[in-house]
Amino acid sequence: KWLQQYSACPGALKELAVFIVFTQPEHMELFKQTMACIAPEVPEDAWVGFIAVKPKAGWRRAVGAENQMIAAYKKWAGVVYMMDLPP
Repeated sequence: KWLQQYSACPGALKELAVFIVFTQPEHMELFKQTMACIAPEVPEDAWVGFIAVKPKAGWRRAVGAENQMIAAYKKWAGVVYMMDLPP
């Protein structure tokens, strides 16, 4: 619902950027398809998706505390991605 509200506000679209970090290209494609189905009014350019570089040791199993490690890695990947963008 948040992306729907965000994309409906011209001021928010002008002043904010939404970045979504995915672990696999298939996950980003599934997200796009799902958004087109459940919230077709949200334009695809309302958010920027990118795939995080796979850690050297591979992705941890998404169970228990491992989920926190995956989330932390993806957050830092997002920060680094945004730091590399032109001003």
